[in-house]
Amino acid sequence: MRRWIFAALLASVSAAAQASEKPLYQAVPDWVKPAPAINADNTDAQAPATVVYDNQIRMEGGTVWTYLDTATRVATSQMLGQIGTLKLPWNPSRGDLIIHKLEIIRGAQHIDLIKGGDPFTILRREEQIDQRQLDGVLTATLAVNGLAVGDVLHLVLSTTIQDPTLKGDVQAIAPLVSAPARAGFARVRMIWPTASDVRWRAYAAGISAVPTTVGAYRELLVPLPLAKQPDIPTDAPARYQKLPLIEATSFKDWGAVADVMTPLYGSEGLIAQGSPLAGEVARIKAAESDPVRRTALALQLVQDKIRYLLMGMDTGNYVPQTPAYTWAVRYGDCKAKTLLLLAILHDLDIQAVPVLANIGLGGLVQSRLPGVGAFNHVFVRATIGGRDYWLDGTGAGARLAAIGDVPDFGTVLPLDGTNVLLALPRRANALADVEVTLDLDNSAALKLPTLVHARIVAHGGTAEAMNVVANQAVGEERDNFIQSAVNQFVGETLIGTSSLRYDPVTATAVVEATGIVTTKWQRSDGQLRQDLDGVVQLINFTPDRARPEWRDIPVVGPSGISVHRHVTIDVPVQGKGFTIAGDRTLPPILAGAVLSRSVAVDGGRIIVDERIDGLGAEVAPADIARVRTEVAQVSSRTLRAIAPADHPQYYEEIAAATRAGKVKPYEAFYAQAVARSPKEPEAYASRAAFRFGVFDWNGAIEDYTKVIAIRPTPDLYLGRAYTYSILG
Repeated sequence: MRRWIFAALLASVSAAAQASEKPLYQAVPDWVKPAPAINADNTDAQAPATVVYDNQIRMEGGTVWTYLDTATRVATSQMLGQIGTLKLPWNPSRGDLIIHKLEIIRGAQHIDLIKGGDPFTILRREEQIDQRQLDGVLTATLAVNGLAVGDVLHLVLSTTIQDPTLKGDVQAIAPLVSAPARAGFARVRMIWPTASDVRWRAYAAGISAVPTTVGAYRELLVPLPLAKQPDIPTDAPARYQKLPLIEATSFKDWGAVADVMTPLYGSEGLIAQGSPLAGEVARIKAAESDPVRRTALALQLVQDKIRYLLMGMDTGNYVPQTPAYTWAVRYGDCKAKTLLLLAILHDLDIQAVPVLANIGLGGLVQSRLPGVGAFNHVFVRATIGGRDYWLDGTGAGARLAAIGDVPDFGTVLPLDGTNVLLALPRRANALADVEVTLDLDNSAALKLPTLVHARIVAHGGTAEAMNVVANQAVGEERDNFIQSAVNQFVGETLIGTSSLRYDPVTATAVVEATGIVTTKWQRSDGQLRQDLDGVVQLINFTPDRARPEWRDIPVVGPSGISVHRHVTIDVPVQGKGFTIAGDRTLPPILAGAVLSRSVAVDGGRIIVDERIDGLGAEVAPADIARVRTEVAQVSSRTLRAIAPADHPQYYEEIAAATRAGKVKPYEAFYAQAVARSPKEPEAYASRAAFRFGVFDWNGAIEDYTKVIAIRPTPDLYLGRAYTYSILG
C-alpha cells in the first residue's frame, strides 16, 4: 500500500503555482465520491492489508486536484515498521498539500491524529541532490505514535497543481496496479467538465472503462487492481511494454504542445553585447570559419563549462533559466543548456531549434497522448548544409569527430513549426564507445604464456566516467579498475606496468598496460588453434516466440554495445605455415547489429580489425527464423588462426625457446610484476607455474616457497612437492 501511495503522490508533484510551505487542513471537497466504509473488525488472516486505495483526480480551470484515500491494516510487526512513519512529498511552488483525515482505526474506535493541530515535521532537504536535481520538494513526516499490529491506518489527503506555463491546458497521470496485488476496495476516478476537451488513455490490458456524464462532469472509473497483465518478452520493442498508468490531457495534438513550449526557447538577443558570454561567441568566430567546426566548439563549451544541475523549483519544471544566468552560475539542466546552446548558435548564424525527447521511454512517445508530460528532456537540432546535427548539451565529450552522432532518444518532437513527431535515425557513431588495441606476443613459443600490451581508449560518456576514476582513484582502487578493464578484453591478466589518463583535448580516457596471460593456443584435431573472434560472440540472439500471443512481436537486437578491436598476434617462424580459418569478413548487419572485420597475415604477424555497434534495431517477426539461422551459421564459422601440422610438440618447442634465450623477456616481466606487488601472492604463483613449464625446477620451488609463506593452499604444497619429486 505504501508503494501505491508514493506512486500517486509522485505522479502529482509536477507543475507550478505558489502555495503554502506547510500542509493545509481542510474538509474533503464536495466533488469527491466517498469510498465504502472501512471495516476495521475484519479478523480474516487472508484479507488484503490494503483496505482502501481511492485515487480521484479532477481537472478543471487549469488545475489538477489529486485526492487520495488510503487505509492499510497493520497485519504484521514488519508492516508496522514499514508504514509507521509517514513521508508525504510536495512542492509548495507548484501547489498545496492538504490533509483531510489521519486516524488510527481500532475496532469501533477512531483515534484522530490531527485533532491537536499540525503533527507533521517539514523537512527541507533535497532528496535527490546526489542525482544533481534541485526541485524544491518538501517532505511532511510523522512517526505515528500508538500504531499497533491489527490497527488500520487511515490517511486522506489531496495535492493541487496549477502550472501557468501550460496556458490553461491540463495533464494528469495515475498509477494502475494489477494482480497479484490485492485490495479490499481500490479505484482510480477521473472527472472533468463536460465542456472540456479532455482525452484519456490507459496502456494496461483488460481495461473496459468508459466515461459517463454525471451532472456537469464527465467521469471515468477504473476498478483496481487490474487482472494480471500479460507477460511480454524482455527483448520486445519498448512500444510493446505496457505502462502501468492512466493519463489524461487537454492538449488537442502535438502542435498544441509545441505552441506551449516553443516560446520558452526564443533565443533572439539573449546574449548581450560586451558580455562575457558574447566574448565566448567571438572567440569561436575567431577560431573557426567553418559552421560545423563552430558548432562543435559551441557544443563543447556548453558541455564542458556548464555542470549539470536540474532546476525544478518555481516554474523551472518547464521554463529554462536565461543564458546569462546559466553562464554566471555555471550550472543548468537540459532546458538551460539547450537555451544557452541555441543562443550561441543563433549568434553564430547557425540554424537551430529545440527538440523535446524522453530519455528511457523514447520508444513509447509515438503511442502516448499529446502532452508536455510525454517528455523529460530537451536538446538541439542544428541544420548545416542540409544536414541535421543532433546536439545534447547535457552529454559529455563532444568533439568534431563525433559531431554527427545521433543520440538514442527514439521518437522526438522538434519545435520547428511542423508539429510532427520524428523518429531519430539509427546509425553507428563515428567512433566506437571503446577502442581496444591488443599486441599479443607468442613469437617465442605458442605454448608459453602470451605477453600482452593493451591500450583501451574510451570516448564520450564512457570516457567521462573513467575520468572520474583517473582524477579520484588512487592506489589499490585505481589498480583494480585497470585490472578489471584489461581482464574484460584480454582475460585474467597479470599486469606489470599500467597507466590511466584522460585527455581533455580529445575527450578520451586511456588505459594502457603490459601484462602476461595464459596462452590461448589450444590443440584440436592434432593442430594448435586460437580463436580470434571478439564481436560475433557478443551477439546473443535467442528470442523466445513460442507463445502464440508473442509470435507477432518483433525482437530488439543487441544494444549498448560499441567496440572496435585491433588485435595483432606475433607467432613463431615468421608465420610460415600458419593459416586463417573462418569468416574473414562479416555481414554488415547481423541480428540488428552493425559489423565489420578485416584480417591480414604479414610475415609472423596476424592482424585482425573488427567492430560491432549494437543499435537496438528491430528484427521483424517474419525474419526471426532467418536471422536465427544466420547467427548460428556465422557463429559456427568462428575466425581462428591455425598453426602448421608439423609445429613442434610442447617439450620440443619449450626446449628450443629456452636454448635460444627466448624466455628471458618473460623472466624480466615477472621480475617487474613481483616488484609491483612484492607482498601479494599472484606474481609469485604465476612465475612458479611459468618456471615449472620451462623446466626451471629450482626456480619454481623458490617461487612456490615464497607464495606459500604469503598465502598457503593445498595445491601450492602439492605443486612444490611434485617439483621436489622431479628433482629426486
